[in-house]
Amino acid sequence: MVHVLLVVPYQELQEKFEDYVASLDTRDIQIDIFHLYGSRSFSMDISKYQIIAARGITGRSIQRQNPQASFVEITVTGDDILNALDECVEKYGRRRTAVILADSTACSVSSIRRLTGLDLQVFYIRGEEDVEGVIWEVQKNNFECVVAGLTVCAQCKEHGIPSVFIRTGEEAVEHTIRTAIETAKAINREQLKNQLLRALLDHHHDGVLACDGQGIILAANAQAARLLGGGSAQELNGQDIDAVLPDSGWRQVAANGIAVDTMRQFSTGMTVMRCAPMSVEGQESGVLFTIQNAEMIRDTDSKIQKQVRQSGFTARYTFQDILAGAPEMKQRLASAYKYAHTDANVLILGETGTGKEMFAQSIHNASARASYPFVPVNCAALPEPLLESELFGYSEGAFSGAQKGGKVGLFELAHKGTIFLDEIGEMPLSLQAKLLRVLQEKNIRRIGDNRIIPVDVRVISATNASIHDKILQGTFRRDLYYRINLLELHLPPLRERPGDVELIFQRLLENFSREAGRPAPVVTPEAATLMRQYPWYGNVRELRNFSERLVILNDGAPITPAQLKMAGLFEFETPEGRPQPAGHPAQPAPRKKKADLARELGISRTTLWRRSKQLERGTGK
Repeated sequence: MVHVLLVVPYQELQEKFEDYVASLDTRDIQIDIFHLYGSRSFSMDISKYQIIAARGITGRSIQRQNPQASFVEITVTGDDILNALDECVEKYGRRRTAVILADSTACSVSSIRRLTGLDLQVFYIRGEEDVEGVIWEVQKNNFECVVAGLTVCAQCKEHGIPSVFIRTGEEAVEHTIRTAIETAKAINREQLKNQLLRALLDHHHDGVLACDGQGIILAANAQAARLLGGGSAQELNGQDIDAVLPDSGWRQVAANGIAVDTMRQFSTGMTVMRCAPMSVEGQESGVLFTIQNAEMIRDTDSKIQKQVRQSGFTARYTFQDILAGAPEMKQRLASAYKYAHTDANVLILGETGTGKEMFAQSIHNASARASYPFVPVNCAALPEPLLESELFGYSEGAFSGAQKGGKVGLFELAHKGTIFLDEIGEMPLSLQAKLLRVLQEKNIRRIGDNRIIPVDVRVISATNASIHDKILQGTFRRDLYYRINLLELHLPPLRERPGDVELIFQRLLENFSREAGRPAPVVTPEAATLMRQYPWYGNVRELRNFSERLVILNDGAPITPAQLKMAGLFEFETPEGRPQPAGHPAQPAPRKKKADLARELGISRTTLWRRSKQLERGTGK
C-alpha cells in the first residue's frame, strides 16, 4: 500500500480534490487530503507518506520536512494567474499590481502584460521566510495591489495591502492527482518487484550480499545475515563491508574487474566465497558476494564430475594456467573472463600454437557450465562423412558399417556443457548448413533418424585461417560466421608480445625441471634477450617443445646464448644475419590445402583422404 498526502490551501479546492479522487481507481493507494496553507502551524506526522502533493510555499516547507518522499507540486497555471488578475481588476480597478509567485512557477511577465494591459511586475519567493522582504519591496515601489498565494495574501492583509489569492483550477487539480497516482503505481510496482527479489534471495540456499563502490552494504539475504552474526538482513543494509566481513579483498576485485573465489570459515562451517564485480549499464558499481557451503558443493560436484569423467570430456586448463605480462594479453584475458559469464558463442582467432584451446577450456571452466562436459572437435582432422556422424551421431542401420544401436553425437555428449569446434574454417560447406541449423534451432537429428533431440550447448569455435577470405571465396557461409562470432577473441602471436616469452619460458623450465627431478637452470640476460628476439613462428607450442629439449640437454649450468644455439634455436639465418626459427626457412614454399589439391586432381576431398591413407599404409591402391 502506497500512502499519498494531498495538501490543499483552501476548502473549495479540497472539495474539488475529493470529487476527482472519488472518480478514479485507487486500489492499493491510500490518499489523504489535508487542508492547510502556510507552514508555521504545520505539525502533522507525514513520515508514513511516500508521495506528497502541495502548492507553493506550503509545498516547499513540507518537502524540506520529508525529503525522502516523492513530491508533486500543485502547479499554478497561466489561466489561474489571469483569472486572479481579472478578479483583482474587478475589485480594485486597473491599479499597479505585484504578482508574487513561488520561484518554480513558469510565468512570462511580458505575455501577461500583453494580454492584460496592466502595469504589473512579478516577484518570486522561495519560502515563507521571503514574504516579509517581498512585501517591503511592494510597499517601497508603490504597488497598489497584490496577486499571490494564500500565505502572502494573509501577510498583505496585516499590512493593509489589497490582495487577491490565486485559485487552483480544475486542470491543475486533475493533473496533480493523475501525476500522484501514476507515481504511486510506479512505487507499488517497484515494491512488488523488491518483495519478489527479497523472496528469491531469502529462499536461495547460498548467502548473497551486495555492496557499492565505497564498500557500503546495499542488500543481503537471510542466509548471509546468519553467517555474518545472526541479525536480520535489513540490519546489514548501510553497514561497512569491512566491519562485518574483514579481509574480503573486495577492493581488488572492484579495481581489477575479475572475480575471486576463496575458502572462508564461518561458525556454520567452511564455505566457498565468491566476490565478483557488479556493473549497471556498463559501469562498475560495486561487488557481489555469494557464499556457498563447501560440503554441499563437494557433494554436488562429486556426483556431476563422476558423470563427466565417465564420458572422458573434461577441460583441464583454467585462466590461472595462462601466463600474460603483455598489456594486449592481459586485455584478452579480461575479455575472455567476461565471455565466460555469458552463454554467447565465441570465435577465437589466432595462429597455430597461440593457445586457442587453452583459452576455450579456461572460458568453459570459469562458466556456469564448468561441471558439464567440454567436448573438443578438430574439424580439419576428419573427412566430411565421418565428421558429420561424429558431430550429430547416427541411428542403427543408417549406413553400411553403422554400429548396432547407433551412436550418440558429440553435440549430445556436450549437453549442458561446451563444444569446441577447432579449425572451423576447414568445415565443409554442406556441414556448415547443418551446423547453422543446430545453432538456430538448438536441436539435432541423428543421421538416418527422424527424431529431433533438443540440446543445450555453448559453442566455442577457433581457426587459424582468415574467415573473411573464405567468405569471399565462397567456402564459408556468412550467416554461420555471424552466428558463431557473437563474441570474438583474437590471440596475438608470441612474436608480437616478446615480453611474454621470458615469463612463459621460465615457467616451462621450472615445470620440466621439476618433472626431471632437478633444479631449474638460471637464464643469463644475454640468453633472455635472444629468446625475446626469436620470432617463434610455432608460438607457445614451439616454445614449449624447445624448453623441454633444453632441460634434457642442460647439465645444470646457466643457460647462455651458446646453449640456445646448440639446442637449435638459430639453425636458420637470413642473408642479413637475422635469426630464423629452426625448421622455418626464410621463404617457405606455400603448402596447398586439401580442398585446393582435391579440386586440381578432380576428385573429392574424401577420395583424396582415402588415397593418402592408403599411401601411408604402403598399399598404393
